Amino acid sequence: MAAEFPQRNYRMTDAELGMFVSNLCITLTRDLTDLTVFGVTAPKIAALKALGDAFEVFTSDSVALANIIGATEAKNTTVESLKEGIRNMALRCQIKWGAKSHQEKSLDITGLNDLNNKELLFVARRVHGQMTLFLPDLADLGLTEAVLDEYLDLIELSETKLNEQATQINTRDIMTKNRILKGNELYTEAVNYCNIGKRVYAMTDPAKYNDYIIYDSFSAGSLTSPENLTVDVITMIFTWDAVENATSYQLETSIVGTDWEEIYSGEENFVNYVPPVEGLRQYRVRARNSSGYGPSSVVMYYNYVAILPAPGYISLSVINATTGAIALNWEEVATAEFYRLYHSQVALNAPDPGEYTMLGEFTVASYSGNVNTGYRHWFQVVSGNSEKLSVASDAVYVDMPLVP
Repeated sequence: MAAEFPQRNYRMTDAELGMFVSNLCITLTRDLTDLTVFGVTAPKIAALKALGDAFEVFTSDSVALANIIGATEAKNTTVESLKEGIRNMALRCQIKWGAKSHQEKSLDITGLNDLNNKELLFVARRVHGQMTLFLPDLADLGLTEAVLDEYLDLIELSETKLNEQATQINTRDIMTKNRILKGNELYTEAVNYCNIGKRVYAMTDPAKYNDYIIYDSFSAGSLTSPENLTVDVITMIFTWDAVENATSYQLETSIVGTDWEEIYSGEENFVNYVPPVEGLRQYRVRARNSSGYGPSSVVMYYNYVAILPAPGYISLSVINATTGAIALNWEEVATAEFYRLYHSQVALNAPDPGEYTMLGEFTVASYSGNVNTGYRHWFQVVSGNSEKLSVASDAVYVDMPLVP
């Protein structure tokens, strides 16, 4: 469920509110002699200026959003490494006892790609416990106390990164709430002083009266519906085109056939939002100014898939060393609709790959073809669907020496 925030009492942007208060303090100082009848004093004006200055330096939402994106990327990278660690443990059991052995089944990693992060951590700890029991039997397959300790460290790191992401999301919610409260406090003070100024000059000085009017006059008809509402499926940032005369925006979502729910209200024309559950939802956005809301955008439909994993268990075989025939196979990803295979050709025994180029897009988890002899060939696979692409898989390579 989206965080519930206090109602924002002003329709100008935060930047506009800060600048208005700064100018208002200058105006109040200019008119101080006339305003003393309502208790306006120089110390009170200074207090209003200090309140406005504190509001202007309050951390912006773009900073909090950047922190969330960074924490999410770090969490996703660690989670993918943990999945690979789990699969490596399972592979040892499969090699030792077979894919359908009770030892392999005791790990219970079926549907690994469909687990949420908390479920994945639970499975990872269970696997650690089972592999500790199997340690004497799997020593010949590289399982050691050090390997188990490294795997446990990866579990702990994944939990840490998950908590760090949650902390950044919570921090942003707290900052948003505090920003609204501070803005409302500043706006209320500004309105009170403006009402005093308008009362003092209503019948005597129209020019000074106008200095105490907060909003410029926009008509609701001057607002158009925002265009190009889109979402970046990697960062989960929703964006739309800015609307002329708009001071803020409201983004709403709903499951098809249910009521709309506000998930963002603010002056930026972008927001990071991760749906609480997977599935199809609809989204719309509208602009707002002092006269109210403009028309909503065209409804956008987006089917959210929480994580699209990179393919695992990549195997690379040489079919014919003379012709350079090779075969690649990888684990199917349940939510993938296609796979993109990337290739890098470098000198024999080169320690690192060069620039990758895409060999093609495939609907099956395999590839066969020919490569040039006399080179080292690196491969990576990316899974994809209509909504997003995964990160690249672990790289595999093969040396194809020239055959005399």
